Amino acid sequence: MQRGLAIRVPDESGLAARIRRTRYLPLHGRPLELDIPGAAVVMIQAGGGPALVARATRLEGPTAVTLVDGQKRRSGFKLWLTGIKRPATRTPVRIRWYAIGQFRYFDPRQWAPTLVGLPQPARTRDYIEEVSSNSPRFTIRRGAFTGSVQGRPRSHPESALVRRFVAWLGCDSDMEQHWLLPDRFQTDLFDTSKWRLIEAKVACDRQTLRAALGQLYDYRFFYRRRPSLGVLLGDRPTKRSISYLREHRVTTIWETPSGAFRDSVGGAWSRLRRAR
Repeated sequence: MQRGLAIRVPDESGLAARIRRTRYLPLHGRPLELDIPGAAVVMIQAGGGPALVARATRLEGPTAVTLVDGQKRRSGFKLWLTGIKRPATRTPVRIRWYAIGQFRYFDPRQWAPTLVGLPQPARTRDYIEEVSSNSPRFTIRRGAFTGSVQGRPRSHPESALVRRFVAWLGCDSDMEQHWLLPDRFQTDLFDTSKWRLIEAKVACDRQTLRAALGQLYDYRFFYRRRPSLGVLLGDRPTKRSISYLREHRVTTIWETPSGAFRDSVGGAWSRLRRAR
């Protein structure tokens, strides 16, 4: 079976015109399971209706792109297309979407989503998995945010810090914790809506930050669609420490004395997602 790619795009018509003009589709990550060249590509609007269909010819990147939701990325990908046209049918593709710009693999013959990787345990949420093992012996077990971090009770300062951060964002339903098997590591926090992996540390000394950086890159290996990385701290670190993490493409998030949260990328990781 040749696997295709479906991506959720905005409903405004200007994007479709831009894609037909530039002849490429900007992506936030590398679609490792896509058969290129020749794979079917479909751009999905509200309700699952296809806006454009095409065929993939090649993948370029990492490179600077402006994603379909308007965000600029220095390390995105360009999926070059041919045969771009409006579909003959408006039959919906039966996929549950969480965000503009998400992509899913699908079977173009059945017009239905395709699971990639090893089967995961049954879960209450019914959207298609985007995590997959890099090897058959590696798997990811997904679970809801528990309010504590691995090896720490709920009363521990790191567990409390993570709970305050999730409460600040107002996005409990977006947060998960993943067991990375067979090593049995557990992530402190995974933001499914933004595809972000976050490690929490109360202290912000150099040794602690080095340990957090190592953990993040170790955990990141388990994900086929590599997440963005962030360190959540109990206080603002030094400018040198922020620069150190930035050099390794890790965002710094910290709690202020007032109980608010700030980050090293202008609020992109600490912006409230609901009105207070």
